[in-house]
Amino acid sequence: DGKDVEIKLRVKHVISKELQIYFEKITKSLLEPSEEYNDLQKESIKQAALQSLSSDKGIHQLLPYFIAFINEQITYNLDNLEKLTTLLEMVFSILVNKDFSLEPYYNSLIPCILTLLLAKNIGKLDETEGVEENDKQEDALLDNSLAIRNFSSQVLSHILSNKNLNKSNMIEKTIKPKIIRTILKTFLDKNRSMGTYYGCFKIMIIMGSNNTEIIRWFLGN
Repeated sequence: DGKDVEIKLRVKHVISKELQIYFEKITKSLLEPSEEYNDLQKESIKQAALQSLSSDKGIHQLLPYFIAFINEQITYNLDNLEKLTTLLEMVFSILVNKDFSLEPYYNSLIPCILTLLLAKNIGKLDETEGVEENDKQEDALLDNSLAIRNFSSQVLSHILSNKNLNKSNMIEKTIKPKIIRTILKTFLDKNRSMGTYYGCFKIMIIMGSNNTEIIRWFLGN
């Protein structure tokens, strides 16, 4: 009909067999180590995998796969403190890898960090134990769940202090407004826990000068 037509080609993201093997080895070494290894060996393998993730070059194509993996694993392992700690270590390793260009992926990374900060419950008790043992478990669970929230806040703080992001105004224009909306939505949710409140206030401390804005919006609602 004489009108201009725009043609968009569909490009399938294909990674090499070598990168597929690397991805499988890294994720398995971190979250599914072989039972043939003792605890010391498992920890050594884990640290080697994290070191590789934080420093290896040429694995940028795997970034969206790692981030999708982390998001999925956090969603399904909120009761597993050990795995959550490892997943946070994966996030931090990705953040410090200078070969990664992370700007397109912050909107996918930050929600999984906020999930760990604001989740109603993190970890679970072993209900087969006796009453006295349960009391000890509850204390340990509280300490460990707060440790997860504290670690998450450190990772979030690392992102918000990124100089390149600050220069591009991405933090002020995109990231912080989304975090503020998330906090407000969480405050207004009646089905929250003390752990959730703790996560909210940790975020408010990180946000610094934006605290008054959050409080004003909260009181206004």
